[in-house]
Amino acid sequence: MPLRLAPVLLIFTASLFWSGPTAVTAAPGNLPSCPPRHFPLGMCAKSCLVPPLAYPIGRFVLVRQGEDLGVEGKPTICIDPGHSRATIGAAGRLVTEVKVAWDVALRLRTILDHDGYNVVLTKQNQDENVRNEDRAGTANRVHAALFLRLHCDAGRDTGVATFYPARQGVKGGVRGPSKQVIAASGRCARLFHPAMVQALRGHLRDRGLRPDAQTAIGGQQGALTGSIFSKVPVILIEMCVLTNRRDERFIVSPQGQDAMAHALERGVAAAVGRANPVSSSNL
Repeated sequence: MPLRLAPVLLIFTASLFWSGPTAVTAAPGNLPSCPPRHFPLGMCAKSCLVPPLAYPIGRFVLVRQGEDLGVEGKPTICIDPGHSRATIGAAGRLVTEVKVAWDVALRLRTILDHDGYNVVLTKQNQDENVRNEDRAGTANRVHAALFLRLHCDAGRDTGVATFYPARQGVKGGVRGPSKQVIAASGRCARLFHPAMVQALRGHLRDRGLRPDAQTAIGGQQGALTGSIFSKVPVILIEMCVLTNRRDERFIVSPQGQDAMAHALERGVAAAVGRANPVSSSNL
């Protein structure tokens, strides 16, 4: 069993008691897959999947109860690339939603990491199937300054849209998010969306800032599942409409994905502030 020292839990890393995501330091574009019951020694909780409230200290992991995972006071951004192999989401002629969300998430992670944010992903690879409740749980555990959910839409429309919880919903007997999270999410969304849209001008039409109750699932539940279970500010970006050929051509190209990732970074900076005064324009 872990040893309790005051409010501090000192866990020997050779123990196999924690079986959640593993914290790793990743090179851009690659998220290593480590044995799920081991925490690598001497690695940081940055640009990674992390166990709740854990710090590597030498051969041990130091866990402070109730402490944020933020490093040096920098904001933590939790990126949630939508869907999985089991639920690929929207499909265009050239690409699927799950692939676009993952590819843009990796580009965004690189930019935010360069800017000095602490970055967490909700899954380890494109195909991994993670419930929306558990995606929100990851953002909650790291006390994310923003839970940023990446998706693509389908239909007859075109352009980019931002969704946020404006009221509580119910899923599986759970009612949420709290009034405080609703207010914080709305504030973030109102700052994030115009900054993102400005960066995408000339590429994608602005579909607007909308309550997530206007989505199909949100309309049924009162809010999206990820919002209901979130205890931190949460917004969902529909990056484009994949069934629109112009939108799809934009987002399937490396240039389009770079433009989207940089636009999302502008939104993050507007919503939560910059971690470092370092420009990401050269990435």
